[in-house]
Amino acid sequence: MTSIISIISCLRYEYSIMLPESNEDAVNLLGLSVLAVLAITGFTAPVVWYFKAQIVDLLNAPQIENYLWLVSPFVFVNGIFLALNQWNSRTKLFKRLSFSRVSSSVSTTATQILLGISERPPTSAGLIGGSLAGQSVATLVLGGQIWRDDRSLIKKSLSWRKMYEGAVRHRNLPLIDSWSALMNSISWQLPAFLLSAFFCSCSGWLLFPRVPFAPAPYEFYWRINFTGVLPEGVTGSIRGKPQHPC
Repeated sequence: MTSIISIISCLRYEYSIMLPESNEDAVNLLGLSVLAVLAITGFTAPVVWYFKAQIVDLLNAPQIENYLWLVSPFVFVNGIFLALNQWNSRTKLFKRLSFSRVSSSVSTTATQILLGISERPPTSAGLIGGSLAGQSVATLVLGGQIWRDDRSLIKKSLSWRKMYEGAVRHRNLPLIDSWSALMNSISWQLPAFLLSAFFCSCSGWLLFPRVPFAPAPYEFYWRINFTGVLPEGVTGSIRGKPQHPC
């Protein structure tokens, strides 16, 4: 669920950051992307809270009820990272991204180990918490480096008027591209939702598909997905880092 919502958390405005000739215009598109993340996160939180019971019933997954409140934080940090990553690609300072990825991996593993040791008996909370901690650290590290290097440019360039003009100029991204991205993301996750709804009562893997846990009836699908689909997504993501799809 978080991966589906995160895809459109910037309303696809993050892809417009690479397009302007001037960095001043690009900064305002970065600001527009951050505003879009705030709007989507603010919309997601009450919707998930209000329809919590319906979501649990639809997915046939009562175990995820206690973790639904984490959907909004995941969407927020993922969305901010998407926007910062596009700005980082524009500036071509890929060492900053590498450092943030390493920091994310270390913090994820360390958090999961510590929470796993401290919990008796172990639960999914440690794995979910580690995943959130790792993505949060990656976002903070990348954002901190960008603020350190580009702070003066960001401060002098941000303008509400230019952000509005950018939103109008690139309006096809949220109006058209967001829907295609959303449908594509749903298609990748649809087997998981169908298996949960019709065959088994699944745990938080539905909410946080990058977290490696699954109940016994779901284990075979998870293994196939983890060994086949996820590595393909990782390699595709790596190939796409230095270049822009437009």
